[in-house]
Amino acid sequence: MQESKRLGSGLVEAGLVRAGEAARFLAVSTRHLQNLTKEGSVPSVRFGKRGVRYTREDLVDFVSRHRRAGEDHA
Repeated sequence: MQESKRLGSGLVEAGLVRAGEAARFLAVSTRHLQNLTKEGSVPSVRFGKRGVRYTREDLVDFVSRHRRAGEDHA
């Protein structure tokens, strides 16, 4: 049985999320997420030409790297 993980408001199978869910988690538009992915700021997992997924760990790492000093939120 595969373990489910919670990210934002949805369940994530095997730790991979689609662009829409990843964008909601980061509180950005899907277009902005695409730009961040293209520039290499947010790593992605590609499936063929159009399939893109993001790992929970990469999204959390992105948020951690971009957190401003003094904004230590739980």
